[in-house]
Amino acid sequence: MSTSGSCLSCGRDAGLDEAFCPRCSGYPRLPRTGVENAATHLNDLLLAAWSDGRHPIELFDPGFVRDDRRSIVGMGTHEASDYHDVMQQVFELGGRPVKNSPLAVRGERFSLTRGAIRYDDGRSVSEYLVVQVLDASHERVLRFILFDPDDFEAAYAELDAQWLGSLPDDEAAARRDRLSGQPR
Repeated sequence: MSTSGSCLSCGRDAGLDEAFCPRCSGYPRLPRTGVENAATHLNDLLLAAWSDGRHPIELFDPGFVRDDRRSIVGMGTHEASDYHDVMQQVFELGGRPVKNSPLAVRGERFSLTRGAIRYDDGRSVSEYLVVQVLDASHERVLRFILFDPDDFEAAYAELDAQWLGSLPDDEAAARRDRLSGQPR
């Protein structure tokens, strides 16, 4: 599958293979879908760091929690220090995030993204949906909630629940009514 975007390593534009850049074998950034906010921009920073094999601890809130609800891979809930260890193991096994395609946003702090991790063998891929929640400053990730790549209903419900939970009760009630009538 071919897409336009830019390589996270060398910056080459247009027509990059989804898995690797033909110039430098780096990982491409998928084109924007027009769905963006502070959470999707922070996710871009994370993807760029991870594609270089770095884990940017400074972009994670000290109270960060990763909640993995995937049916096969599901690793449960991890706090910040455990999550950093998990990502280090992924890197040591040759895994690098290669996909970052925002699907939906709520406010500036909440996003739903389709992602994937590809391993060095070029064939192994782990795909997922992730709800990302930023802290109140919009500068650090507070929570990742992962879902199976086809579990859109649960992922959208969680995105809405996280966002509505951050609003005052009267505003949340009004927005909940509007959300309930929207197609997914």
